[in-house]
Amino acid sequence: MLSKSFAPRNNWGLALRLVVFAAPLVLGLLIIEWRLSLIPNSYAIKDEGAAQAKGTEVLVLGSSHTLKGVNPALMTKPTYNLANVSQTLKFDQALLQVYAPKMPKLRWVVVPISYFSLYEDLEQADPIRAYFYARYHHFKPESVSYLSLPMVSAMALYGSRMAIRMLLNPSITEAKGLTSAGFQSMPSASTIDLTQKEAQQRITEHHRAMHLGNLASNLDAIEAIRQYCQAKGIKLLLVRLPVHDHYRALELPTYRHKTDSIIQTLNVGHKVPFLDLDGSPLMPDQLFSDVDHLSAAGAQVVTTEINQTLLRLDAKTNR
Repeated sequence: MLSKSFAPRNNWGLALRLVVFAAPLVLGLLIIEWRLSLIPNSYAIKDEGAAQAKGTEVLVLGSSHTLKGVNPALMTKPTYNLANVSQTLKFDQALLQVYAPKMPKLRWVVVPISYFSLYEDLEQADPIRAYFYARYHHFKPESVSYLSLPMVSAMALYGSRMAIRMLLNPSITEAKGLTSAGFQSMPSASTIDLTQKEAQQRITEHHRAMHLGNLASNLDAIEAIRQYCQAKGIKLLLVRLPVHDHYRALELPTYRHKTDSIIQTLNVGHKVPFLDLDGSPLMPDQLFSDVDHLSAAGAQVVTTEINQTLLRLDAKTNR
């Protein structure tokens, strides 16, 4: 029988073996986290860009439609595009309150109202994205816990499968093609991307995420944006960006008519100007990158319309 005096030594030996075994794993994880931190993401880039864009006079918010549809380089007034993938109205509201104070010359806020804008909630549809806002945009979405692993781990934030893909090919990032002013340039779609089948698949994805129960909170967000702009002397423009006619044909009239009614109330009751660029005239295929996103050429057409509208509204106000 072994003496009890040997027990501590055996325990220390076991602990040493565990440390020796775990050290390469911990080191490997730290290297992965470090390498992932070096790969740019759109949230970090936009946080830095918006914070430095102190001369901004026009701030553009919204989802990927605006991210790929409004090019600040084509605007007369200094413009920053703070839109991002799946960004919904509550996040637009929060971003406005974070970055508008850093833009002392801000005169206009452009808010897109898409087919799904009033019925989607990012925290329901794509909850992990909320953590990107908490980490890079300095506000806490309701669903985020500061004690959660995605707040401290890039691998948890991206997910293990995407993290591995990014490590093997760092060009796999949503920041690809992102300009310093926040615009993401897209090529024209191939014919196969603009079929009725693709439109059906895309709008089905949106319908899964659209719920009438989100209407009240999205209306509250629009009203909060309107009141914030009014209090700060900033003008607000609502815009509906174009979608391909295959996508538009599948939109449910109930959602479309409700959105039209709400926009009409804002337009008439609160004098909020609305620019509807969807449906008339129909835009040719080369102006789309897929059935509901614009190509760089399409963004040029749409940005020109928005720019002219802002100039016209300013001229009317200054008379």
